[in-house]
This record gives sequence, structure tokens and C-alpha cells, in this order.
Amino acid sequence: MRSFYLSPSESFKVSVDARHLLLAFGMTAQAISGSRDSQYLPTSFTLIDLHDLLCDVKYEFNSDNRRLYNAPMTLLAGTL
Repeated sequence: MRSFYLSPSESFKVSVDARHLLLAFGMTAQAISGSRDSQYLPTSFTLIDLHDLLCDVKYEFNSDNRRLYNAPMTLLAGTL
């Protein structure tokens, strides 16, 4: 699963049309002797042309507490 994010701006990151290819690898984990770690070895690959890929666009809200709890935006606040 791979997500691509679009951030509206005056200058988008992608500014020129180009062919988009995806190179995906199938991996297998192999235990490393005497360790709790594993090494990952490629076992296969697939090269995909993304030209005709239909995508969904998902807009997300991102902010921080300073902007979110800005005084002019507060409708009601109190203590219990």
C-alpha cells in the first residue's frame, strides 16, 4: 500500500509531465544467526506503468494546537 499526498500550494512539487513507473520487489525475511533481527532478500520484482492508473483523492485536515485553539475561533470554553 502506498499513499501519495497532494498539498495545495502556489508551487506544486510536480511541475512537469513525465512517465511514472513503479518498481516493486517481493521480499522474504531470513533470520540472522545469533540475532533477533532478520535480513530481507528480494525474491521477485514487477515493473508497472502508472500512466492509466485511476486514483482517488483524499483531502486531509492538518493543523497544530496553536492554530486550532486560536482565540478568535473559540466559541465556548469553561471549567468543570
